[in-house]
Amino acid sequence: MNLTRAAGSAERASVIGLASGKGGVGRSMIAVELGRALVRHGKTVLLVDLEIRSRSLAALVELTVFNEPDFYAPLVERIEKTGNSSLDVLQLDGFELTAESEDHGDVAHDLTDFLRTLDYDWVILDLPGGFELDVVSAFVSSDLSILVTLPEPSALSAASNFLRSCVLEALQRQLHLAPAEALLELMFRNPLGWCFADIYEQTSDSAQRELFVQACSRLSIGLLMNKVREGSESEQALSLCHAWALELGVWPRVLGGVLHDDRRWFFARRLAPAASHPQKDSIAGDIEEIVRRINPMDWEAWRAPRACLPCIDPAQNPAIFLDLDAGGGTVRQRYRRLWEGYRREAGLISFVLQNEARTDAVKLLEAAYRRAAIDDGDQSGAPLVSRVSVPPGQQLKDRRLALGLSQRELSLKTRVGVRHIEAIEAMNERALTNRVYLKAYLAELTKTLGLDTERLVEAYMQALGQD
Repeated sequence: MNLTRAAGSAERASVIGLASGKGGVGRSMIAVELGRALVRHGKTVLLVDLEIRSRSLAALVELTVFNEPDFYAPLVERIEKTGNSSLDVLQLDGFELTAESEDHGDVAHDLTDFLRTLDYDWVILDLPGGFELDVVSAFVSSDLSILVTLPEPSALSAASNFLRSCVLEALQRQLHLAPAEALLELMFRNPLGWCFADIYEQTSDSAQRELFVQACSRLSIGLLMNKVREGSESEQALSLCHAWALELGVWPRVLGGVLHDDRRWFFARRLAPAASHPQKDSIAGDIEEIVRRINPMDWEAWRAPRACLPCIDPAQNPAIFLDLDAGGGTVRQRYRRLWEGYRREAGLISFVLQNEARTDAVKLLEAAYRRAAIDDGDQSGAPLVSRVSVPPGQQLKDRRLALGLSQRELSLKTRVGVRHIEAIEAMNERALTNRVYLKAYLAELTKTLGLDTERLVEAYMQALGQD
């Protein structure tokens, strides 16, 4: 293929920037799987490794890791072919200057612009871990900025601080405006610990406040939760993004979660054609769902400013506060999903918000829900989930039998062990797992069986006296 587009061509490659704030979260594996999935959708993809010393991408796509690239050759000449004609790799030693960017200050921004001129549909940047200016600049400059993190403390802490760095970068780009300099002075006093409310309250200048709100709301960032171990961890991503929006003013969009699985399969099939993936390949399946959300991408909707949540009155604008336009069920269902994430004693949000802030967030959610329920015409005050006459465990069993599934077959479909299914159907409290895993198993079972997840999970926990 011709690696550069014709001069004056209106077509440009779309750049995906993958970042995390720290290493070890699986960015390179995600980059390769995203590339392979886009190839399956008929797209041409260039994977760009900006940390060549680790040779992560090269190893994962079966390129040699022993040859030293010619760092003096033009970037286009250093693009390497993989086993698939639609998937190429470019290994760089950090953010290198192109001929087009030597006279400019922001090397990372210029590099992303140069990559858009290459003759690919998508370019995926595997950005190094950390908060270096070039890393953050390349991330913010990407068309699709995806924050990759894990459901564990150090990764979530790094992700929070990376979002803070993105706000700083957005303001740095506005230094030609007088309010930006004053805002940055405030934020640099605590660059890795500021929250939106503190900065907003410390300045009474309306121009500074307006610029601050714009910088936060115009950051379009997606969240990909890697190595989730249960359905509930993936479900908490919605609440996690909501918490970041309250704390930092930046509201990431949830793109999806990738199941934590035995990763040895990856190396066993890395030479397999990119045009297909095994049916039992859960990670490729999760990535496939994410790619369906971004390909084709509604760029106008993606780039539209997000609400700056700390400035939203939940009683006046409940639909915005609960993010109802994002879809995902009724007012009650959206409220319940957010509420569950905030109320978990050891949930993901506990690594983002302190207890007092979480308590305040729950009160705001409740105010938004009450207002939204009235606006929706539901003024009955009925409980969120009503009890049912048939025991919920029996409902699961009846539905399974109606679909002609054995417990073993259901286990294969849901990855819930047979012994857990037996205990759940019998509602055998001695044999049931702990509350967190139980709710995750119930969610998987109900989704597979086509039952109302929220209603049945709530009824099950009520029946056990654990509501």
